[in-house]
Amino acid sequence: MSNDETMSNERDISNDKWRTFYAAEKEMLSWIQENGITLYRASINTVEYIEYTDILGHTLQRPQKYIRHVTQLDNFEQGKYLFNNVKQLYIEAKQANQAEAALPVKFPNRFPHFIDNAVQVNVAENEAYKSFTYTRSSSPFLIASFHLDEYAEQNATDLKRTLELHGICDVRIELNHKILSLYVYIGTDALLDYFKADKVQVRELTGTQYIARVRCSTGENLRLPLGFILVNSRIPVYRTLPQKTRSHKLKPEDELKFPIDVKYSFYLKEPKQQ
Repeated sequence: MSNDETMSNERDISNDKWRTFYAAEKEMLSWIQENGITLYRASINTVEYIEYTDILGHTLQRPQKYIRHVTQLDNFEQGKYLFNNVKQLYIEAKQANQAEAALPVKFPNRFPHFIDNAVQVNVAENEAYKSFTYTRSSSPFLIASFHLDEYAEQNATDLKRTLELHGICDVRIELNHKILSLYVYIGTDALLDYFKADKVQVRELTGTQYIARVRCSTGENLRLPLGFILVNSRIPVYRTLPQKTRSHKLKPEDELKFPIDVKYSFYLKEPKQQ
């Protein structure tokens, strides 16, 4: 058998195993949806696959990236049995690819987490940020991007002109061919000169962080990211207040004003230039 035939055979085996896994996962999720009672959810109502339309207009199904539910299952052992089968099929599908066969298997975030001795769950939702230091040696700053449609060029040009009107003159527009978007960059010195600083701290809101704290009948307390939690009794689930800002975090009074609304906040990292 030639190398091409061997590779083709391996692809066929891998595709078959992935089809088997997806079918089993869909069956498990449908069973949970029908037999479970939702005690809390921070994502869409269903745990099942969702439909989408591809670029050719075909209606397809795909799993959710995250399932943030706390669900009670009366037939807890049946749920475990179905999941153990799904988990094994996922491992086999991963290992059918020679390049991944020797690597540790990392399971998807959407996979369920079974806790059979939980008596209470507290859920906390906090804003999640990415923060980094921007200096004179940093690359040009990507201030905005526009998906390539009939308005993208005009929107990018308007943004460039607005920034220039506020004295930020080193602004350029570039086409990202890979994701078909227009990127608007500000030159490093132009951005820092605007703030009259050599270093600023940049903070970007990236989403929401969900944390579950589970109290167990054994006295154990679990702290884990809120994903798909399955319990075997109707326990109370409480939503706790957002975490207080820690004293060492960036302070509102140190925030630097930027002339337009963007997804970033800028903070003073060191004394301003005089």
